Amino acid sequence: MLGWMLGNEVLMRVVPGFVAMNPLTAICFVVAGVSLACFWSSERSPSRLKLGVGQALSGVLVIVGVLKLLDYLFGWNFRVDEVLFRERLEINHEGLPNRMAPNTAFNFMLSGIALFLLNCPGRLRRISQNLSLAVAFLSLLALLGYAYSANYLYSVPSFLPMALHTAGLFLLLSLGMLFAQTDYDAVALFVSNTPGGIIARRLLPFALAVPAILGALRLWAEKQGMYKGEFGVTIMVVVSIAVFTTLIWWNAVLLNKADFQRRQAEADLQKAHDELEIRVQERTAALRAQMAEREKLEQQFLRAQRMESVGALAGGRVQGAVRDLARRAKMSRISPARSRTVTSSARSRLRT
Repeated sequence: MLGWMLGNEVLMRVVPGFVAMNPLTAICFVVAGVSLACFWSSERSPSRLKLGVGQALSGVLVIVGVLKLLDYLFGWNFRVDEVLFRERLEINHEGLPNRMAPNTAFNFMLSGIALFLLNCPGRLRRISQNLSLAVAFLSLLALLGYAYSANYLYSVPSFLPMALHTAGLFLLLSLGMLFAQTDYDAVALFVSNTPGGIIARRLLPFALAVPAILGALRLWAEKQGMYKGEFGVTIMVVVSIAVFTTLIWWNAVLLNKADFQRRQAEADLQKAHDELEIRVQERTAALRAQMAEREKLEQQFLRAQRMESVGALAGGRVQGAVRDLARRAKMSRISPARSRTVTSSARSRLRT
């Protein structure tokens, strides 16, 4: 947008000779960014106002995309992309005036729906993730088309192609929408700390970058006349096999290392568990021995108290019997020798 305001060709086209971004396209990207920011902000501090603003802005993207697609399909001249800088838009690119490209309008429609569902609670966000993946795929296709000079990948025949920086911004927008949805499906797996998530983060960048780089190098070398097409295909296949075999082997080694560490940790944990179990058993046995010794001492103490009570009771009875016999002897006027004999017999009977 700043390029159109200043008349700067570098900002409008990025590369001289490439198609310029339509001003409405630039405004739509600003709207999409604000809508995505509303979602991020509402996630941190929930607000119905922020959600409403985000959904309203996403609706603007859907309306713009649908109107432009209806223009192309049925010839309806809404001209929503001619509102700004109309006179300068007629400066053509390869015989075509600057308009929003059909694939650009389609991407804005998908992005608007994805953002609208992104700001909705519940399972509708899963659909938003799938639409974000579709936008990422279409933008990546356009970027590869520019890299390989294959205009059929970034344009629709008879219409203006998608601009290079438009494709790049769509890729960034789709990534922003995807990483705003890290709680489920593919993105949740990709960012997780599970073995699957770790493998995905290691391999996916190479899976995207290696074929693209090898393809670009092959085309460049063929254009330079270094070799013929068959040899270039052979080299590309061999290098691809070597690179991905190395990646697979590297990941296998890392997985084996992680598995060994896991097994070692499990063995250490089992050893610690066994040692703790032995200590618990030893402590339990010691406590049982102490309890048995305490019970034995308590029984001995109770037995001693019982014997002492019996002894005290028996002593009291003997003394009472002696006094009773002495009183009877006195009353009967028996001799002292007889009294001692009676007393001795009484004591012997009481002992018995």
